Amino acid sequence: MILNFVKAFICLQSDETEFSKLQLRRMFPDGVPEPRPAADGRKLVEEAVAYARGLGFAPHRDYAKGARVFGGINVKDSTATYTFGKNGMPNYISEPYDNAEKIMAMLQSKCGLNGFHCLVAEPGFGEALGLDDEDDDGEVDWEVVDL
Repeated sequence: MILNFVKAFICLQSDETEFSKLQLRRMFPDGVPEPRPAADGRKLVEEAVAYARGLGFAPHRDYAKGARVFGGINVKDSTATYTFGKNGMPNYISEPYDNAEKIMAMLQSKCGLNGFHCLVAEPGFGEALGLDDEDDDGEVDWEVVDL
């Protein structure tokens, strides 16, 4: 589930090789973002998890294992500020295998009928992307739902 579009790239490396420079130029053709302190990356992840939890969504069951990558990096060393959602409200964009009805019901219970934005894929969207064996017309159909 995506509550907010966040393009984050965290790269920890001991030296800059020509290969890594080439990869970064490919990933960011408009210019490689300035390096940020590791504490900013940890703060982004932890605040995103806290934001989602506040809406009733738990992180993936492997989150605690994955978070070990931060080791001794301390969030208190970050001065970055992050804002989640869209125009002050949660912003849900459905994925092909989401249970969109359940997610929207959770958002409704926490935020009210008009308290969040959402973009929901119509039934068959996953098949249209070739994510299922069932055949479809090949069209990617979207329905914008703002509750």
